[in-house]
This record gives sequence, structure tokens and C-alpha cells, in this order.
Amino acid sequence: MRVVSVPADADVLVETFRTVTFGGNDYPQNERLEKWERPIRLRVVGDLPAGAEVLPKIVSTFSEVAALPIEILLPPDPGEPNERLLILSAQSYQDVAARTAFPYRVDESTCSTYPARTLILIRTGMSTARTRDCVGHELLHLLGFRDHATTFSGSILGPAQLFADEPTINDLILLRTLYDPRLRAGMPRDEAM
Repeated sequence: MRVVSVPADADVLVETFRTVTFGGNDYPQNERLEKWERPIRLRVVGDLPAGAEVLPKIVSTFSEVAALPIEILLPPDPGEPNERLLILSAQSYQDVAARTAFPYRVDESTCSTYPARTLILIRTGMSTARTRDCVGHELLHLLGFRDHATTFSGSILGPAQLFADEPTINDLILLRTLYDPRLRAGMPRDEAM
């Protein structure tokens, strides 16, 4: 497991924040900041595969860093979710992805977060390390990071799969920045930057 424990240079972090928050690499640019301003209640549907047992730990870390309540609802909890995480077989993953309005390629995907921030899909049958990577990566998308850091390897949103069971120091810095109270959902990109 490769864990990045030394923060990147401030200029690199600012540029990475701009890209992952507002898009422009793998996804179209967004002119407004997206983030949660209410608690997240995440319903997990399906049995957690090997690797996904890190979900509670990562959710707890992200909740603390963002100062945002995130609750995991596991069956038979009757609570009403505002988000869902589906654990699916490879075929079911493809079936759900094909039925969901999603303008990007999903044929080779192993995990996805849909832009409306209502659904995370994680395919079963992956390695334990790849499943861990997907859990943290997709939760960061759920929290508001719309794109990937295609030239920055110091993040689980970057091009290299870190296969870590925890986010990097850079991920936590980016998340804390996004959830700084001075940044508000809907804020124009130039003002936020």
C-alpha cells in the first residue's frame, strides 16, 4: 500500500483543487461550486465485498474533515437515505449503468458516481485493493469533486491507483478546502478560487 503522507506544493494543490472541483479534464467544466450543505444519509445496497470494509473508516474521516454529518444506513435500518451506494455484480453493474442517464463511458468502469449525486456503483469481483481505491475515490466525487486530477499522482482522484485503504494527506487538504465555510454551494468559480 502506497500512502502519500507529505503534502504537495501549495501551487499544485490550488491547481488540483480547481480541476477536481470545477472540471475540465475528464468531465465538462462547471461554473459553480458543488458541495453538500446538509447531512448525507448513505444507503448501502448489497453485501460489502472484500476491501469495502474500509467504508465506515473513510466515511468517518471524511465526515470529520468536512465537518459534515455522514451516516451509513445498512439494512434493516428504515432510515430515509438521500444517497445510495450499490454493490453490484459485473453484469448488474453494466445493466444499471446502461439504464442511468450518464453522459460518460461506463463500459470499462469498475465504479462510478453519477453527477446528480444520488448513486454510487461499485462492482464486485475486483481485488481487495481496487475495491478500497474505488470506495474512497467515489466518496470524494459524492462530496463534490466532479473531476480527476489527471496530472497529479498524490491523490486517490489522480491517475495512479494508489490502492490505499485511506485517503492521502492531499485528499484531506482538498476536502477541507472544499468544505471551508467561506466556500458556499453555488458560488461562481472565479469567486471561489
